[in-house]
Amino acid sequence: MSNIDHSANQISGRDTRYEVFLLPNNNVYPDERGRNITSFVSSITIEEGITRSSLLTTLTIRDGVNMLDDMRISGNERITVNIIQQTEKQTLEINHECYISDIVNFSRKLHVQTYQYLCVSETAYLNNLKVLNRHFKDSPGNLIQKILKNDLKVSSKKYFIRGAGGIIEGIYPNLRPVDAINWLKRNAWDGNEPFYFFE
Repeated sequence: MSNIDHSANQISGRDTRYEVFLLPNNNVYPDERGRNITSFVSSITIEEGITRSSLLTTLTIRDGVNMLDDMRISGNERITVNIIQQTEKQTLEINHECYISDIVNFSRKLHVQTYQYLCVSETAYLNNLKVLNRHFKDSPGNLIQKILKNDLKVSSKKYFIRGAGGIIEGIYPNLRPVDAINWLKRNAWDGNEPFYFFE
């Protein structure tokens, strides 16, 4: 769980603020963060779990200016969520980058459209763009690190993996990177403990 205080997974409270930026695929915004859509976002939910390989972010949008058509939103656009919480002792900040995977729960009332962006992390987004079909030989931890670094382009600063476990050898038979990681962790043990892979 994160260090940000929340109730029912919803960001609230007078000492908590957030900003949301959307970068459209047509690159019409020269600022690399994209368009500030904070005023359109009525709620943010970020789900995590030990059985999930990616965070799932749901943004509820109230759109009175037809942003869907104006920005030609069709999926795969990058969303950046910055959450800042001020406490008596410190300022906590989370910067989360994700990609729109689906647009759901669309409704229109009194010229205002309401819908939700379902967003996945970059790891899950890139996972759908690549298939592994190659030989491997190493410890499960090292193999997972190689998949994250080489195939999913995750910076080594963003993960912690123990390199323990015996040497295994085989071939990835047309598996997506996260599927290959899940296969490795199902078939690997670190002493008497199983491997886990989660964000």
